[in-house]
Amino acid sequence: MASGVVAIAAAVYVALRVERGRPAATHATHGHEDGRRARAIDLVLRIRTSCFATFAYGYFEASVVLFLPLYLAHDKGIAREQTIAIPAFFAAGMLLFSNVAGRLGDRFGHLAVMRVLATVGGAMVLGFVVLSSFAPMAVATLASISPVSLALQGVVTAPRDYDRANGIYNAFYAIGILVGPPLSSFVFARFGGGPMLIHLAILWAAFVVFAWVFGADDPASRAPLFDGEAAR
Repeated sequence: MASGVVAIAAAVYVALRVERGRPAATHATHGHEDGRRARAIDLVLRIRTSCFATFAYGYFEASVVLFLPLYLAHDKGIAREQTIAIPAFFAAGMLLFSNVAGRLGDRFGHLAVMRVLATVGGAMVLGFVVLSSFAPMAVATLASISPVSLALQGVVTAPRDYDRANGIYNAFYAIGILVGPPLSSFVFARFGGGPMLIHLAILWAAFVVFAWVFGADDPASRAPLFDGEAAR
């Protein structure tokens, strides 16, 4: 009920505040000098790394919220009062580190930062399998990948295509949320909580490989970290 009230308040605020009748941006960027809107398939290919990241994020988020507390309580003996704090730590990671991750993305490239986040986060997910103390478990978070992937999408997409690109991006997020719980529950029921976490770590490892193969999709990957001419 509280979530419903917040959602209604947000809908009312947007309805009252969003500008109506504003002409779409027509300036040309990213090779579309003729001002035409990109085809859907072209948008998917352009934002494919962001789509994979948000799919993995949705898959991971929905699975972890449902099954990680069960695993910690039944297999690790963690108290219920501690397991229910996992979403709070997840949210705190996003609150505290998203701005930092975004600034690092601006400096070194968003996709490079996403690869690092996925590598560190995947390793921490595996840490749940081997750790027995709750305190170090609270460090594990991949929450900052979602805003950084959205920032990358804004860099590689022309402003006139933002609306459809965001729709595609959110569709991949929704797919991850839809398929994550049933597949994770199958792994959990058949093989146990440890393998369930391992398969989530494999998903993030697959993203790291994908982001490395398509690293050139981020314009920053083609730019030097230090520009001597600019410095002079």
